[in-house]
Amino acid sequence: MPKTNARFWRDKILRNKERDEEADLALRRLGWKAVHIWEHEIKKSVDKVAEKLEAVLMRRLLPSRRKS
Repeated sequence: MPKTNARFWRDKILRNKERDEEADLALRRLGWKAVHIWEHEIKKSVDKVAEKLEAVLMRRLLPSRRKS
């Protein structure tokens, strides 16, 4: 948590989490699966992000071929 203006940031982060959960639920009801990727993940390793997306897609497209 940031030390300056902590209350503002706490409230903002909590509301962002609530908003994301509401959006994820709405998408699930429509048959979608939300995948969250953070900017820092891309900056750290775009290859790992690509692997994460590939794993999600493979589970979704080929459910019988899930990795153990």
